[in-house]
Amino acid sequence: MQSAMNGPETRFIDRVREVYTHRDRTLEELLEGRALPTAFVDRLAAPFLDPMHRWSVASYGGRPLPLINLGYWPGAKEIGEAQVALVHLLAGCAPDLAGARVLDAGSGLAGAAIILASHYGAQVDCLNVVEQQVCWSKDLIRMHGLEDRVRVHLGSACDMPFADGVFDVVFCLEAAHCFADKPRFLAESRRVLRPGGRLLMADAVATSQNYLLRWEWLAQLPLVTWPDWRGFILASGLSLEEERSIAGEVYPGFRQWMDREQPRERMLRRLVRRAWLEESGWRRRIGRLARLPLQLLSIVHPLVRRFGDGLLWKRDYFVCVARK
Repeated sequence: MQSAMNGPETRFIDRVREVYTHRDRTLEELLEGRALPTAFVDRLAAPFLDPMHRWSVASYGGRPLPLINLGYWPGAKEIGEAQVALVHLLAGCAPDLAGARVLDAGSGLAGAAIILASHYGAQVDCLNVVEQQVCWSKDLIRMHGLEDRVRVHLGSACDMPFADGVFDVVFCLEAAHCFADKPRFLAESRRVLRPGGRLLMADAVATSQNYLLRWEWLAQLPLVTWPDWRGFILASGLSLEEERSIAGEVYPGFRQWMDREQPRERMLRRLVRRAWLEESGWRRRIGRLARLPLQLLSIVHPLVRRFGDGLLWKRDYFVCVARK
């Protein structure tokens, strides 16, 4: 697939292939058979998934702390503050992490692991399928002086390179939606947990099967509904101790912040005018529509109307604790 987008912004398709490809569900397979211009996907999803995007880097202890989550917003004003709060919210679901051995499954750039080690006193093993992120994580851990308490491993959360029963906690924050085989991830989590160990998970979920069908053609990541997740958890042999929606504490605050930082109208104009239209060759003709008010653009372009209605905001967001 070729894209017309060049310059400092790396193609989203290539980034996602590097960061989120799984052996049995690649981005190309997700997009196969769909007449969706790749450059349009580039522009639509890049602000949310680029791990080095400016809003993903918080500050912790005076040092950079890359976090990739939507944030927990009660009392928070900025994205970094909300992202750190979401890590604390999930970590607080465990009774005591001091000295506990924790697996951070889908650890990103080890931002959450750094908090778990420095604030809670946990011994953390990070697991990440992306070799480049593993290298970056090691540099950040060294920067925070936590080499003796945080280790990083290259591997899949669906095929964990660990012995049975070695962890007190499996911590998974906004990563499980990326896993192609979710039942396999849960089975692996149960396997590596000690008896009585807990899985702590927080993630975005679809609100209904209708939502999934409506957005399947645009999905880079395989979302499922919470009832699906509940079924997967129980089928794995884990017992569900806690489940609750925090959508009201996640999405409104994140949306308000996004509206301040990147107004939707400007984003939509950029998406339509500079991405889809460039690749399709209709830039001059349809580009005039992109200069119309958003309301008219929403009538003319169903895709934009759907995005404006809330591609992200119509999801739910669940926190759960499951015990072995």
